[in-house]
Amino acid sequence: MRIKDIKSLVWLYRWYNGRSQRLQETHQVHLAAVSQLVVDELGGTPQGSTEVCLCGFSLIVKASPDGLAIESITPPTFINGVQLMLFDADLDDDYLAGQYCESTEEVQREVAYR
Repeated sequence: MRIKDIKSLVWLYRWYNGRSQRLQETHQVHLAAVSQLVVDELGGTPQGSTEVCLCGFSLIVKASPDGLAIESITPPTFINGVQLMLFDADLDDDYLAGQYCESTEEVQREVAYR
């Protein structure tokens, strides 16, 4: 048996024993958060396909029967300190919620001192 076959078995074991449900729940939480940001930015739910830019990320969204559907999401061409912070595993959600889009210069300065 090859190592990639064993990895496949391990992945499927995890998937069919709860991982798929946990990933779906996590996806729904993040989708709800982004949906609220889009509604706040646009002042309501878009009717057709609409492009919106949030902290450098470009999203194309539209209304769907289940809420807001994301058709595509594109990261910024040049990732600056603010977007890099989003991928920092040590950064707490409270800090991000209040800071990362408000003052780019201040946040970059704080990241530099970490």
